[in-house]
Amino acid sequence: MYGNIYHNLATAYAQLFLFDIAADLYIEAFRQNGDRKSLWSCLYAYKLDNNATGYARIVREYGVTEQEINNLDSVLRGVCAEASDGCDEGRQKRNNFEI
Repeated sequence: MYGNIYHNLATAYAQLFLFDIAADLYIEAFRQNGDRKSLWSCLYAYKLDNNATGYARIVREYGVTEQEINNLDSVLRGVCAEASDGCDEGRQKRNNFEI
């Protein structure tokens, strides 16, 4: 139950674009609830925060598979492509993920 509360709190911070705080809360949610969605959300938050070090640490520590990474990257590319329609910042985020 507490894991879900942490997950919801993290989502609120992510909606405020405070991705670094959101990532910390998502990983705590995963520790509490064991739900891979919380782990994936943590990785999304690190990507959106351009924090490659934090992203790599979580991948290593929690055994994120290559297939999961590819799925996460695919989803992010799709979201950024949608956001980039008419938005320079969205195009920049999409370009950051393609590097």
